[in-house]
Amino acid sequence: MVAIPTPVTPTDPSRGMTQKTTLIGWMRRHPVISYFVIAYGLSWAVWIPMALVGARIHEGQAWPTLVPGLVGPLAAAFIMSAVVAGPTGVRGLVRRMGQWRVASTWYLVALSPLAFYAVGAVIQGISGRGWPDLAQMGTYSGLPVVALPAMLFLLVLSAYPEETGWRGFAAQDMLKTRSLLWTSVVVGLLWALWHVPSFFVVDSYRQMGLAIVPEFTLGIVAGSILLTWLYRASGGSVLLIALWHGCYNLVSGTAAAHGLPAAVVTTAVMVWAVIIVVAEIRREHRCG
Repeated sequence: MVAIPTPVTPTDPSRGMTQKTTLIGWMRRHPVISYFVIAYGLSWAVWIPMALVGARIHEGQAWPTLVPGLVGPLAAAFIMSAVVAGPTGVRGLVRRMGQWRVASTWYLVALSPLAFYAVGAVIQGISGRGWPDLAQMGTYSGLPVVALPAMLFLLVLSAYPEETGWRGFAAQDMLKTRSLLWTSVVVGLLWALWHVPSFFVVDSYRQMGLAIVPEFTLGIVAGSILLTWLYRASGGSVLLIALWHGCYNLVSGTAAAHGLPAAVVTTAVMVWAVIIVVAEIRREHRCG
């Protein structure tokens, strides 16, 4: 009996290309979902191992730090810009990151957290409860103690990667078909969820426990409303909202961010967000 050789099916080189094309096609059809998957994956790949080995981040301690994980939103924004629109998309993102030609009014808005903090500091001082120690603004979790101007610069740099992703890509894409409020809330909730691993490594979060989660989420969503509104009003300037974010970190995330001044900043952001919500609902009602 003669054995019949089994035919060998040649490997189809186009099969891998088809699968790759299918994945790219899905990512183009669902750019925001794809963006968040990549951003979470890159950031959590840094932060979850830190949590598992028991790393703790303290104010004024340069290492360990969350900063490497901040690359996640930035890298995801560039990846998805390239996937969706190729070199044109990447150039558009870079342009938004460096867009500084905006009305001076919006720069004042970007610096508003500093003004809110100043109001709170004055109220605390004249009420006899003591003046805040501004030198403590140089003490921030995961960044070294430095002079205040340099500290603000570092905080803007830490805010830049986040805002390039949350507003520069995610909100930018969603605003094409969704309202400002819908975009702000969805991005805000996913932005808050992105922070989850940090609750296991940042010492100040660990001390407050799970009780801080609702307050933290509400604050993030309020900030998202304000930042998305500012992003749209400024014509899509990532630079401007990174400046706001950096100023806010300076007066809310440093060792000086305690007591009445910090409470005034937080309250002002909440009130501002409510005003934006009311204004947007009225505007949508008139347009509808």
